[in-house]
Order: sequence, then structure tokens, then C-alpha cells
Amino acid sequence: MSALEATGVSVRLGGRTVVAEASLAIRPGRVTVLIGPNGAGKSSLLAALAGDLPPSEGEVALDGAPLSFLKPAELARRRAVLTQTVELAFPFTVDEVVRLGLPQGLARAEADRAVEEALAAVDLAGAGPRSSTAMSGGERQRAHLARVLAQLAAAPDARPRYLLLDEPTASLDLAHQLATLAIARRHADAGGGVLAVLHDVNLAAMAADELVAMKAGRIVAAGAPASVLTDDMVAAVYDVAARVGVAPGGPFLLPQTAKALRR
Repeated sequence: MSALEATGVSVRLGGRTVVAEASLAIRPGRVTVLIGPNGAGKSSLLAALAGDLPPSEGEVALDGAPLSFLKPAELARRRAVLTQTVELAFPFTVDEVVRLGLPQGLARAEADRAVEEALAAVDLAGAGPRSSTAMSGGERQRAHLARVLAQLAAAPDARPRYLLLDEPTASLDLAHQLATLAIARRHADAGGGVLAVLHDVNLAAMAADELVAMKAGRIVAAGAPASVLTDDMVAAVYDVAARVGVAPGGPFLLPQTAKALRR
């Protein structure tokens, strides 16, 4: 079975273990969401699964092949990564930002189509000539989302592809938060796999097929949102007493019920 999978992965940064013995499989057709407090290791685990951060222990494999065996161009055809922040040294236009995700040698007409479709998908149709430095933070984030979408759309590979999103909704208004999660769902429904890091537990529960909670570098709970997002989990992971309710769409946390247990 196709999967992007971490097995017993630990990551050390600056002499400190930021991910400890994590095992997680990202499978086609599913949206997996990592949640947890700041410093829990979510971004580091995502980076390890992306092949951007080598594990100090354990292994990350794509369809059973260790990522270390794959050439960068081959890996780029199978997964695309939206990091928390992307700093550009030059005032690229939006069109140029999106084209950074395209493979070399792509026919001009095909490249133009990939860029146009990706910008339309993130509600930036017609924004190609704009300078990225003149855009709001949320618009820049959507431009980079378009870049990773174009990367996968232009990838000449019929095998399942993986979309890795680190806090993709952080700078977005509510409408574009929902639109971004809809993009993730469409990618999964089309046969791809999605891993996202989200801080909003309600958005996470709404978007996820599998919810994975982390604390202090370890995975402490994983499963369907209704089994993970509970009063006890919120208390154990976030040090917050809160009441988790249930709606037709799944569990939700009412912020008005939340109270910090300690600081």
C-alpha cells in the first residue's frame, strides 16, 4: 500500500530531542492533521516526513523506499511542502513565485496553464503580475500555496502525491481558511495524501480523517477526531480545562469553556 511513513523517527536540533520515536503513516485519500501546543514537535515531524530534516533515529519511507534513496527531483514529483514562513530575497511577481514550483523543461503552454489554475484555486486569479512584496501576509501565503499546488499538478507521476502543509491557515481570514481546507480535501479525494499542522483544534477536527496530537516531541493520541478531541486530551496536551461538544460534523471545543490549568 502506498504511504509516506515515519517509523520510530526521532529528530535532534541544537542538542535537544524535538521529535521522539514518532511513527505515522500518511496515506492516499486521507487528510491527517497534527495538533499540539507550541514546541510540541509538529513542524519538525512534518519536515522529517518531507525529507527536509533527516532523522537522528528511525526512518522515513515513501512507498517503502527510504527518502534518503530518492533524488531531489524524484521526491519533488511525489510531495510538495508549504512551510510556515517563506522569505524571498527579491521582489518576485506572484507569477514568478508560483513558477518556482514547476519542473525544469516544462513546455511554456503547460507551465502557463499550471500557474493559471493554481492561482485560481487559491482565489488569486489575475494576480500574476503583482509584486509579492506588495501583498498582504495572507495573500503571500496563498501565493505560496499556489506554488505547491502547481508543483504537484505539473509533476509527471501517476503515483499518489503528498501535500504537506505547515500552518497553512495561520494568516488567513475565515473564508480563505475554509477554502484552504477544501483544497486539502479535494487533493485527498483525488487520491493524494495530506498532512497538515493546524493550531485551531476546531478547524483540525473538521478537516481531518485522522487527528494526531503531540506534546513534548511525542505522539500522545491518534485516530478519528471524535476519539482524539476529548476533554481529557485537551487537559493533558494543552493544560487547559475545556468542554468538548459534539455536532453533526464532529467534535468541537467551545473557547468560552476553556480555562488554563497552570502557567
